[in-house]
Formats: sequence, structure tokens, C-alpha cells
Amino acid sequence: MIHKKSLSILGALILMGLGLFVLINYNVFFPDPTIKTLHNLSASNITGIEMVTMPSDEDSRYKQFDPSEFAEVVTLLQGASGRFVANPESLSGGATTFYIVEDNGDKHEIINIGNTYLSIDGKTFDSDYGWLSEWSHFQTDSSMPLMLDYEKTDSEMTRLEAQLQAFKAIPIGTKKSDIYEEFGHPMAYTNNQLGEIYEVGYQTVTIFYNHDGSADNKSQNEAKVIEVKTLE
Repeated sequence: MIHKKSLSILGALILMGLGLFVLINYNVFFPDPTIKTLHNLSASNITGIEMVTMPSDEDSRYKQFDPSEFAEVVTLLQGASGRFVANPESLSGGATTFYIVEDNGDKHEIINIGNTYLSIDGKTFDSDYGWLSEWSHFQTDSSMPLMLDYEKTDSEMTRLEAQLQAFKAIPIGTKKSDIYEEFGHPMAYTNNQLGEIYEVGYQTVTIFYNHDGSADNKSQNEAKVIEVKTLE
């Protein structure tokens, strides 16, 4: 019979092994330089933080943080970890984006994609679900302004770019009718009629659906998104 003390030691070793695996898997010991950008954030060096959540109700899609709230946001973001993903999968969840401007002019776009991926300035990481879930502590509380406050700091981030992020965050499987309700009708169609084209500032967004070939409006509106592509 195995002694109870031996079982306790074995259990402790297993837990330690699992903990070490998680730490290594998410590069906690040797974080990517891009993730270190978040680790090195300082509330005292930030001039503006804004947040956009998609999908969401139009009147509660946006939040501009008061300087007194900067430290809490920074504390959250400093907990970032993750493993770089070259080709992230398309997800059906939404996205929450922090837009941050530092007093040296540096601007950052940090996105929680479906509580699975973390995107930092265009670089994607497979991150910790528990940490990403903590983002829900912050809630958007107003409609999108005509232009994000970054314009006040000479940033090029405008409402068009926020809208582009909204397109990129469209969940796979969304009904065409819901897309029309959120973004309106397309300006054009692809040559094979399988994709619908929207213009967002200097970029083009094409949404592809799983059309069944039917011509009636009901079937068309029931079609679901299978891919979203952006082209500059």
C-alpha cells in the first residue's frame, strides 16, 4: 500500500508540473518583446485610453477613461502573457479593444479576441482565458463619437479605424441580415457574387457568405458569414 505521505508528495509534484507547463506555455518567464510593451506601461506616462467593444449596442459601444482610471487599466494589461500565433483561427466571439496613447507619442491597439487571442499592435498571441475574461470588468457606456479622442493627440486613429476593427471582429456564422442591420448594405459585389464589398476609409472589406444559390430574399438574408477579408 502506498503511504499517504507519498501520495501527497506525488500530488504536489503533479500540480507543480502543471503550473510550470502553464507558465512556460504562455511565455511567462521569457515574454515576447511585444508583450513586454504592456508590462512596461505606466499610468503616469499615458495621455489617453479609450475602449471599443464589438458586437454591442450602438449606445454602449465606447468608453473614454478618466485619468483616475488609467492605473486600473494598466494593472490589468501588465498581466499579459501568451504564445505568438502566426495564423490565428477565425473565432465566433466578439472583441474588446483598448486604444492607448503615451506622452512620447507611442500609440497602442490592444485587442481581446473572443477571450482566446490577444492582439498587440497587430501581433497575435494565444493568451490565458482567465486573464482575458477579467477584461469584462471594464464596460463601455456610450455611443461611438464621430472621431476617437486620439485626434486630439495628432493620432491617425479615427472612427473609420474603429469601424474597420468592428468589421474584423465579425463572428463567423453571423447572419447576413444582422450584418445589414449593423453596417448597412454593401457598395459592390465580387465578380462571382459570393462576396459583398464595403469601403472603410482607405481599406476595402469583403464579407463572404455560405449562399445556397437561392435567389429569394429570405434565403439570402439567412446566409451566414464564412470569411471576412480586408484589403488596403
